[in-house]
Amino acid sequence: MLLQPGLRWELNQCYEAEPTWTHDPNVQVIVKLARQHLHFSKDDECTADYFMQGAFNRIYLVRCPRGGKDERSFIFRVSLPVDPGFKVSSDVATMTYVREHTNAPVPRVVAFDPSHENELGFAWTIMEMMPGQPLCHRYRYMTRKQKEDLVRRIAEIVAQMFRSKFHGIGNLYQAADASPQQTDCDIIGRTPHRAENAHTDESSVVGVGDADLSSSGEAGKNGPSARYRIGRIVQMSFLWHKRVHYDIYRGPFACSYDWLAARLAFVLTDSVAILKNPVLEQRQKFLASKYSLTARRIQKQLPNFFPREDSYPDQVIPETTTLHHYDMSGYNVLVDEEGQLTALLDWDGVSAVPLWKACQMPEFLVSRYIDEMGDDSPKRMDNGSIVSQLAKEEAISLEKAQLRNLFLAEMRRLEPYWVDVYRTSERSADFEVAVQLCDSRSNTDTVGEWLRDIEQGKEYWSLQRRLLGE
Repeated sequence: MLLQPGLRWELNQCYEAEPTWTHDPNVQVIVKLARQHLHFSKDDECTADYFMQGAFNRIYLVRCPRGGKDERSFIFRVSLPVDPGFKVSSDVATMTYVREHTNAPVPRVVAFDPSHENELGFAWTIMEMMPGQPLCHRYRYMTRKQKEDLVRRIAEIVAQMFRSKFHGIGNLYQAADASPQQTDCDIIGRTPHRAENAHTDESSVVGVGDADLSSSGEAGKNGPSARYRIGRIVQMSFLWHKRVHYDIYRGPFACSYDWLAARLAFVLTDSVAILKNPVLEQRQKFLASKYSLTARRIQKQLPNFFPREDSYPDQVIPETTTLHHYDMSGYNVLVDEEGQLTALLDWDGVSAVPLWKACQMPEFLVSRYIDEMGDDSPKRMDNGSIVSQLAKEEAISLEKAQLRNLFLAEMRRLEPYWVDVYRTSERSADFEVAVQLCDSRSNTDTVGEWLRDIEQGKEYWSLQRRLLGE
């Protein structure tokens, strides 16, 4: 049985599991570790204060000396053992790789321990404190030009990430990392930066040994193919609640079919366990039965969306993949008072995924909650007029549509193949959303309607657009 000390899962009123901490991390130990790895003098005052909390992490702000112009600040992230050894190792490798291969403002990792078998009793990471405020707190104060400049900057980073290609679906690990991993898939190279408006497709991916793997000539034993590997996947759908204990393969996956089939297998295994438990409430069993039925209907459609040659399963050529930050939301995009990008946060669970999954619009450009500080009071817009909350929401919706068009235009200039994949990936992306939401209490019915119309051969409509209210 996999040990997960410090973690307990509790069901809420909707029978959804939520991670909780059985005990708080010892702040004195955090200070001790910070002193040791940040090389603070024993005479320096060093403090660690609780800062914020995510689903699986608690963040502490380490400061030394506290106060004054010479203060140095760092983030000390303590992680629950939801996937011991793998999650933190992959998080660190991903942030390091992105820092090396893009100009994205990603936190620099100073030190980390992926194991909970240490003095603190939890895996931990020390990283630099990034400046700025969440975009959702600054959006209302930004001018249109500042927003457009931010979109262009994000497009630049997305294009840079897209140029790094891999073989297989999974998470990135450093090859020298001591944490356990099985790695069957490799980096296959980086797409050379093309001239403006040049067409870039999979045929331009550089194979290992064919040429330099980056513009800096990182080929051979010192290149990324030697330093990094694609290994076991670390995603919510593979580790939530009891799933980390299930005997289901976790990658790396050769193709989209296998990746999605594994995710459906987790839903079905969850449902069987609930239906066989005699002490659980009937309402919970009803939902499990509903989720199971939806997952099985999706299973039947899987070959229609992602055909797979089953005659020679061992000879499936690993699919071309790339890193995709799935949560570039208004909380994880930090900007300064001038609206300039200062940080991209939350690289937890960022994986190498198929191009059809990676070529999606950044979350902050599609989420209806970009301005999280909104309220019912009138707002002053850029032109100085006072508008109601409803008018403000309509204005933001129109503005985001225009910014999405700007993002696509910029991606067309930087990486035209990205836009080609985006334009032709709606059905694939819809299917993945159906897999993701087939056991979601609030969205299962919509997924069911989408499946029904497909099963009946009706005119196709986009599941994603329906969920966004378009």
